[in-house]
Amino acid sequence: FNPTTTFGPTATTPLPSFSPTETTEQPTIASTEFETFEPTLTTALPTSQGEILQQYLNTWSQIKAPINGHDLKMLGYRPGVQYKKILDAILVATLDGTVADRQQAIEFVQQHYPLSEFS
Repeated sequence: FNPTTTFGPTATTPLPSFSPTETTEQPTIASTEFETFEPTLTTALPTSQGEILQQYLNTWSQIKAPINGHDLKMLGYRPGVQYKKILDAILVATLDGTVADRQQAIEFVQQHYPLSEFS
């Protein structure tokens, strides 16, 4: 197996390399790797990676953080670039099973991003 695939006449992009165990324990590993991949690439991947890509396309890429910027504003956080950092962290925690609902997301934010550090 050659770990590259061609896009256009000369471009080559390395295919992601990770174990199936890593991705079932932490879906963000696959999500990060496959964010820019085309669905048609599944045929170029070994079976385990193709299955992981399918899981990303069908499940993980559809998962959204349980709260959004409006919720952060209601919690007292000032709008700004820190919203992306906080919301990305919530999404990672959601994908990895640390956060399952809105209340847990709010508790996650309050624990990891104290309001006193962002006002």
